[in-house]
Amino acid sequence: MKRIFDDQLIAANRTFERKFADMAESFSEEVERYNQMFADSQKDLLYWKDMFVDLDTKFKEYVTKSERYIKEKDGQLLELREEAQEMAYKYENHGKIFKEEKDRADQYEKLYTELKTPYDDLKKEAHRLKLNLVKYEQKYGFIDIGKLHEQVA
Repeated sequence: MKRIFDDQLIAANRTFERKFADMAESFSEEVERYNQMFADSQKDLLYWKDMFVDLDTKFKEYVTKSERYIKEKDGQLLELREEAQEMAYKYENHGKIFKEEKDRADQYEKLYTELKTPYDDLKKEAHRLKLNLVKYEQKYGFIDIGKLHEQVA
């Protein structure tokens, strides 16, 4: 009986050792599988981190360009608004502005008319004097003025 008990104990011990060895092997396989999953997760994490950094950089560049574009367009819009306001002012006051321009033109025309008569008179007188000078030069061109001055002096 002791022998049967010992054989059963040895068989149970072998079964336990086999199960323990199988369990240790399955644990090491599971640890290996988890390590592989961890390594794969790290690779995926690095890939997604790089993608995030790349997208974040592109987004920041896009935001910067967009802000610059918006600022430029705001400046152009402001210029257009100012021009539109100026045009609206001119349109609203175009009668007044037209009257001012007409008055100014009338003043210049009046001044021109006032100055034209004396100018024409001076021009005619200058022409008459020039003709007289030419006539006297032709008539008395032979007289030396320098000698005449010396004789008088």
